[in-house]
Amino acid sequence: QKEPVRLSLPQAALLIRTAEQSFYVLAWWLILTLGLRAGEVCGLRWGDVDLDTGVLHVLQQFTDVRGTATQDKPKNDKVRHVPIARAFIPLFAAHRKAYLIRAARGMRAGTWKEHGLVFPGRSGMPMNPTSLRHQLKDLTDACKLPPVTTHMLRHTAGKFYTDLQAPSNITGAVLGHTPNITGHYAPPDANAMRPWTEQVYKALSGEVDRQRATG
Repeated sequence: QKEPVRLSLPQAALLIRTAEQSFYVLAWWLILTLGLRAGEVCGLRWGDVDLDTGVLHVLQQFTDVRGTATQDKPKNDKVRHVPIARAFIPLFAAHRKAYLIRAARGMRAGTWKEHGLVFPGRSGMPMNPTSLRHQLKDLTDACKLPPVTTHMLRHTAGKFYTDLQAPSNITGAVLGHTPNITGHYAPPDANAMRPWTEQVYKALSGEVDRQRATG
């Protein structure tokens, strides 16, 4: 079986840096550190983000059905509750500010339709995950990275956990993989996952800072 394409840590950091002026930069952070699927990013609601406890509740996604963003459950019905690094809180605050500015402009123009989504389309409507994939192509072209898909970025996030020697059940729980074991088991909770999500964020943000400092 062909080895899935993954970005290295420096390549992932370059992608983040290239996206920094984009409204959707936080989405790329979430994909590269938590392995969210494109549809899960599009389906994330403000009510699913608990910054007091530092947990994202992945409860729905949007899929592309004949060109229309269609609400659905997460893949394989894998609802999950993933802890985010504490350093994500100011990133969410900055994104919320940009979101409110975009919403205010849309309301003044009479084009905004509020859906409570963290990453809506320009009119507030659900964003088709295909749009996010097109944005990724623009980003990789801009920074001259190999062509990758949002699914390959999930593989990249998974490799970051593996490189840090995270237990496989932790990596699987963060990414929402279907377990390949039989019998009853208790999935790891947010407290068990948090040290690993913190480490992955620290590794990627450290490389972003290093690249920024060296120009």
